[in-house]
Amino acid sequence: MDMELLEAIGQMLEPVKGQMDKLTMHIDGEFAQVKKRLDQVDELAVRMDSEFARMDSRMNHMAASMKLMNARMDKMDERLDKMDERFERLEDAVAQIREDSEITRAAANELLEWSTEISRASGFPLPELGKKIS
Repeated sequence: MDMELLEAIGQMLEPVKGQMDKLTMHIDGEFAQVKKRLDQVDELAVRMDSEFARMDSRMNHMAASMKLMNARMDKMDERLDKMDERFERLEDAVAQIREDSEITRAAANELLEWSTEISRASGFPLPELGKKIS
């Protein structure tokens, strides 16, 4: 090929080469921005992983705390059940005491009436023993 022809082709390609250089620089700039954004995404992913790990740790801690609280509540329920049983026994004992008291009061009143009748029947006056127990 002729040198003049090569020079002519070179001159024709010169504007295309400039445009290709500009396009290459633009593409390099776009790649740099994409790389920068990918780095930011990577940073964010690392921070999110760290935050998720902290949240997971907190959730595990909360679950353990809830488990302890449930165990304590179960013990409290057991103690309340025992207290209820004791209270029921105490109520039964109080009811029995009231019943025994009524029986004793009735017996004391009958004894008082009986002693008064004996005193009248025998003509032997007994001191006033008291009034009926109410």
